[in-house]
Amino acid sequence: MTVCRIAAALLTALTMTIASLPASAGELDAMKLASGPQADAATPDEPVVASGWEWSRLAPSLIGLASYVLPGAGQAINMNYDQALLGFGIAVGSLALGEGDLRSDAPRLPILFPDTDQKQSILILPAQWAVYCSTYYAYKQAEARFIPEKQIKVREVPFWDLMLSPWTSENLLDWQNWAAVGALLASNLVVNAVLPPEPVTPGPNVFEARSASYGGIEMPALGGYALNLLAGALVAWQAGTGEEALFRGFMQDEIERDTGSPIAAVALTSALFGAAHVGGINQTSAARQFLGTGVMSGLLGGYYLQRDHDLRKAAAAHTYYDIVALGLRALYPTVKGNNLLGVKFTF
Repeated sequence: MTVCRIAAALLTALTMTIASLPASAGELDAMKLASGPQADAATPDEPVVASGWEWSRLAPSLIGLASYVLPGAGQAINMNYDQALLGFGIAVGSLALGEGDLRSDAPRLPILFPDTDQKQSILILPAQWAVYCSTYYAYKQAEARFIPEKQIKVREVPFWDLMLSPWTSENLLDWQNWAAVGALLASNLVVNAVLPPEPVTPGPNVFEARSASYGGIEMPALGGYALNLLAGALVAWQAGTGEEALFRGFMQDEIERDTGSPIAAVALTSALFGAAHVGGINQTSAARQFLGTGVMSGLLGGYYLQRDHDLRKAAAAHTYYDIVALGLRALYPTVKGNNLLGVKFTF
C-alpha cells in the first residue's frame, strides 16, 4: 500500500510540475519579478514567498504530497507539530487495528460485498481519512505561506465543515446535489455501453432470499443488507469527504491555478482519479474501472466548478452517490461483483 501511495505521489508530482511550467519567457520573467528582491520587503501580513518561481509555485503541492506519502509529514514541514502528530497517530493506530482485525479468524461482516472472498475492515477508515485530509490541509497551509494571497482563488474549508457537509440540511435539501447524483448514476449506463460487464447468473434479491452468508455469518438477508448499508454509509462518508479533499481541493485546484485552464484541471484530475481506483475490491477489469471512475471524477469536477469551487457541495454529492450505488450493488447478496439489471456500478 505504501509503495502504491509513493508511486501515485510521484505521478501526481510529475503532472503538477509539468502543469506549473511557465508558458513563455515573459511569464518566467514576471514570476521572477513577483518573487524576487521585493519579497524581502513583504509586510508581516503577506506570505513569505521564496525567491525563484520553481520553489514558490511547487512548494504547496510538494508539501501536500509529503503528507500523502506519510500522514502528518506536511504539517511537520509547516511547523504545525500538534497536527502532524495527530495525523500520524490516527493513521498508524487505525492501520494497526485494521490489520489485526483482518488477520483474525473471527467471522466478519464485509462492507457491502457479500458472498465474496474480499476481506474488509471498517477499522481502517480513519487511516484513509488521515491520509486524504492531512494532504489537503498541509497543502492549504503551505499555500498560505508561499503563494501571494491574490493568487489564491479557493479558500481552505474548515475541517468540521468538510466532515459534516453531507449531513447538513442545506446539502441534504439541495436539489442540485441530487441532480449530480442522478448524473453520476446515469454515467454507469455510458460505461456499460462502452465496456459491457461480464454476464452473471441472476440470484434472489434481499427481499426474496430468506438468508444470506455475510463473511461466514448466516443471517436474515434483510438484516444483513441493513447492516451492510450502515457500514456502506460510513465508507461513502469517508470516500466522499476524503477523496474530494484530495482530488478536488488539492489536485484540481492546484492544476487549475498552474495551467489557468479549468478544463485541463478536470481532465488531468479525472485521469489520476481513474488510475488510483484501478484494482482493489471492485472486481472488474482495469480498463472498465479506469473509465468508470474517470467519468465519475469528470462529472464531479465539473459540478465542483459549477458550484464555485465549493468543496462541501462536491463532498456531499459524492457521498450521496456512493450510498445509493453501494445500496443498489448489494441488493443481490448471492451475485458476486453486482450486476443490477445489467448495470455494474463503479466507485
